Amino acid sequence: MSSHSSNTTTNLKEIQQWAEQRQGKPTKVKGAGNTEEGEGLIRIDFPGYSGGDSLEEISWEEWY
Repeated sequence: MSSHSSNTTTNLKEIQQWAEQRQGKPTKVKGAGNTEEGEGLIRIDFPGYSGGDSLEEISWEEWY
C-alpha cells in the first residue's frame, strides 16, 4: 500500500509552497506556443528532473 496521497488545487500559494518544499521552480518551455494570451507550456522544474536548456525560469505570478 502506498503512503502517497493526491490533492487538487488551483490556489497559487498552496502550489508554490508544495513545489518549494521539494525545491521546485516555476518555468516555461522556451519557444513553445508563446501567444498574446500567455507563454504556452509551463512546468515546475525539480532537481534531478531538469529540462536542461529547454526551460526558462519565470516568476510564480507568470507561471500562474
